[in-house]
Amino acid sequence: MSGKQTPMLERFCSLTFKSVQAQAILYMLIGSAFIGLGPFFVEFSAVSAETNTFYRLLVGSIFFTTYSCFKKEVKIDRMFLIISTLAGGLLFLDLFLWNQSILYVGAGLSTVLSNIEIVFLVFIGKVFFAETVPAKFSFLFGFIIIGICALLVPILPQINLQSAFGIIISLCASLSYALYLFSIKYISKKFPKQTTTGMLSVVCLTGCAVIGIFILSRDVKLFFLPSWHSVICVFANSILSQVIGWWFISKGIAQLSLSLSGLLLLLQPALTFFLDCLYLKRNTHWLQFIGCFCLLTSVYVAAQNKQLQKESNESCHTNSG
Repeated sequence: MSGKQTPMLERFCSLTFKSVQAQAILYMLIGSAFIGLGPFFVEFSAVSAETNTFYRLLVGSIFFTTYSCFKKEVKIDRMFLIISTLAGGLLFLDLFLWNQSILYVGAGLSTVLSNIEIVFLVFIGKVFFAETVPAKFSFLFGFIIIGICALLVPILPQINLQSAFGIIISLCASLSYALYLFSIKYISKKFPKQTTTGMLSVVCLTGCAVIGIFILSRDVKLFFLPSWHSVICVFANSILSQVIGWWFISKGIAQLSLSLSGLLLLLQPALTFFLDCLYLKRNTHWLQFIGCFCLLTSVYVAAQNKQLQKESNESCHTNSG
């Protein structure tokens, strides 16, 4: 969304934070917070992972495509369409696996496991964008590993075959998420004239088409929403997570390194896990509170530490050509 008519929240961010990097960090945190609410709508929707994924991408497709066409923001380029289509496939895979894992192991645990993409992003950023990993980041990385282990250790004795399968597909979702973030980062560098909404319109359309074909081949009844309760949950998740959340994340990641982006995105699983504990009374072991605190502390340090941001993003901008 560009030009004079920028969204109110974006205008607020621009007025509050003058530097581009500070605005990008705020965008990432806002997007992560909105997406962190999504798993609860999935869990309470009483519909399958396929149905949740389809309608989330459908609503995103309608919103972003309508806006992009109205503003004439989509600039047709064959390579852009190819890479954005690939990104859409990765987004579909991430959402489908994540939503499926929620039904197996619950919102809190599945979101933590599906959002350890920072492990993959550090490696991807170094290989493909020559991003350096500063010493302070390495320290935070160790802190993050401790936090994740603290979240998981108390539930290990309770794992059965179903929850073990849920854990495996959560980790696969995390890899898909990392590859998706890499793809939108690559698009922002390779096609700087393309807008965020233009890119997201192609991404959501692709993902929606893929999951739509999958549902048609499996069971057309999966398109049906059984009650108004399901309708409200599904569409609330679509608006908050896909439209608002992903617009902010896609806007912010273009200006940040993948390693710093991965750190900031840890707000999402930490917030979901905390709310899971607070309102659903799950995962209330004292060790898990420590783990959640470690993740939130890492996000706070990354958002506040100017030296860490500078070191982490120097190589990002140096290698943007």
